[in-house]
Amino acid sequence: MSISNPISGETNSASEPPDADTFRILEINFPQDIRGRGYSFQLPNASVHVESVPGQMTIERAKNIIRDAKGAFDAVALSGLSLTYTVGDRYHRHRFLRELLAERDDDPTMVCDGIRAKDTVERLLMRRIVEQLEGEIANRRILVLSGMDRWGVSEVVSTLKSQIIFGDLMYNFRFGIPLFSLRQVRSMSPLILYVLTRAPLEWYFPGARRGKRLMPRWRPAFYWAEVIIGGMNYLKRYSPSSLDGKVVVTNVVSDDEIEWLKSKGASTIASLTPVISGERISASVMEAALSLVTRGKVGHRRDRYLDEIIRVDPAPEIVAIRPSSSQVPALGENGLLAAGPLPFDRKISPVDFSLDKDTSKFAFVIHPLVTKQLLGHPVLRKFRYVLPSSALEAVASKSPSFVASHVKNLVSPTGRKAEGWLLGFPVTSRIMLKLSPEHVYDRLVELAEIAQDLGATVMGLGAYTSVVGDAGVSVAKRSPIAITTGNSYTVAATMETIDIASDKIGIIQNSSVGLVVGATGSIGSVLARFLAERVREIVIVSPRPERVIALGSQIKQESPNTIVRTTTNITDHIHRADIIVTTTSTVDPIISVDKLKPGALVCDVARPPDIDERSATRRPDVLVIESGEIALPSDADIGFDIGLPPNTVYACLAETMILALEGIAHHYTIGRTIMKDRVEQVAEMGKRHGFKLAGLSSFGQIVDEERIGIVKEARMRSNAVIGH
Repeated sequence: MSISNPISGETNSASEPPDADTFRILEINFPQDIRGRGYSFQLPNASVHVESVPGQMTIERAKNIIRDAKGAFDAVALSGLSLTYTVGDRYHRHRFLRELLAERDDDPTMVCDGIRAKDTVERLLMRRIVEQLEGEIANRRILVLSGMDRWGVSEVVSTLKSQIIFGDLMYNFRFGIPLFSLRQVRSMSPLILYVLTRAPLEWYFPGARRGKRLMPRWRPAFYWAEVIIGGMNYLKRYSPSSLDGKVVVTNVVSDDEIEWLKSKGASTIASLTPVISGERISASVMEAALSLVTRGKVGHRRDRYLDEIIRVDPAPEIVAIRPSSSQVPALGENGLLAAGPLPFDRKISPVDFSLDKDTSKFAFVIHPLVTKQLLGHPVLRKFRYVLPSSALEAVASKSPSFVASHVKNLVSPTGRKAEGWLLGFPVTSRIMLKLSPEHVYDRLVELAEIAQDLGATVMGLGAYTSVVGDAGVSVAKRSPIAITTGNSYTVAATMETIDIASDKIGIIQNSSVGLVVGATGSIGSVLARFLAERVREIVIVSPRPERVIALGSQIKQESPNTIVRTTTNITDHIHRADIIVTTTSTVDPIISVDKLKPGALVCDVARPPDIDERSATRRPDVLVIESGEIALPSDADIGFDIGLPPNTVYACLAETMILALEGIAHHYTIGRTIMKDRVEQVAEMGKRHGFKLAGLSSFGQIVDEERIGIVKEARMRSNAVIGH
């Protein structure tokens, strides 16, 4: 048996910094089998002492304890009791019990139930559990006992290529109806939340039920699953007598609970409870401690935790008892309502890359970003006066792909030549977000086969086709030719554009504040890492806390002299930023120009743009530019209007051309992680073959010197006011 992050037997194992604050927290435990005790743990800038009140708790008794604790403790933590549920970014509280909570900064004694720790710390720990256990969780059958009890963990799990069942209707209620995706949980949430926030806790919450359940509920789901994720209160009440060979992910708070899971036969136990100073810290205590440490700071409460979590750097506790491969599920693949569609699979012949010595050939996938661009389709344009936009988009998504144009006359200064084809995929961004990734993969592999028939050795994925699902990995595994998303050269061109534009409008990068929106995406993450090397302070923004925490930790290690701030909310910092880079995959604009600092530089990498052109005209004192369009080395004939001036292409298309000219016929930029050395490599190759920036452009128009002067002057005035 091996144990990672073992629990120390000592109570106060961390030394206390001389200038650290000291906080006292009272933990009220609702589970009956939890013993009361006192313990301490150390945060980077605070010492926390916890007194724990044992179980046999009622709501009335808890109210009396909270009343008596005011003034004697800095915070009260309610453990083992769910008063708040999360759906997306919204918190839904129990209508009759929310009076127990006191979460404002000015409350003398804060009262927390742990929901924000579940939505931050547990997310991060779940991500790290997936990374450490690798194949033990991915591509396995997973049972999540309640998605709404642990929404953040469920979002992390939903990114895996696994068959997942959510048991919200089975284990919170008496309906034997499994839900097969988090989307289904969300669609059922209005009904579920209506009950969860109004009914007595003992109706649906296992930790509040006093009677012992004689028979497990919905055992077939436990037998079907290879991985079980859920709170200990759910496991203790509903699990069958045997969990033989199962991987169990839960919130362990004591050695007794580990022994209980071992006795059930679990093969691996992974805990969502952080271990700090040798103590397991429950979600409610963690939230109380983070709330006290960050009290009074700017921003939403959950976002204020993120930078502190990076400093704590919690690691999951994983107890491996025996390999889970020894598991023999009692129920087969088709035993539980067929459990949804199987993962995408396609049989293809072995890949055999070949390269023409004289002329390289490539292909690149284009698709309409908005409905009006569908009119370029030779068939769909006939329906423009017959069908409304929504119907036209739906019809287009069923239409076959087509060869949009033949790219000719691409010649490198080295003498290499290339030709290629733009392949039209008639699916708009909005529709693509609604399609299953497997469906898009299938269509893209068909295009790769068309490209192979045309003689291409590499195919680039443009716009949304480069971010769907796993960002080209599944397509590359099944493609008969090499695949790239073009994102490496997009990053290289973006950074060169930022450097040039900053210099023109007077931004001194090493004393500036940079902000990256969509920072945890494949492009955004590496852009944030490059930008952090240049600026004084970097703010990284992403809606997924576990991802932004992980990226923040990486940047702190790579750029230790740069101030790193993490947030899920753009509005808290955008007014301070000198350089804003936006890389989201949203369909609609998300940046409000009214909040931008005078003289700010915005580099919009997103397609469709994150800033609306019409609203940008209201701020002539702000420079909004594209990510860096590329001028081709010769007067190449694209043969299709891609919305750019002649002989100019997007960097992702340019990367595909560069790979063809260079003779690289293997997968290049795929997946969510873009390597910095590959960005630098493709930039050098681009220079060798004569590719260069086409100049600063804003909404398709070249930025003239007059516009540069207006922004530069606005920046100088703003700096003068601040200096004064």
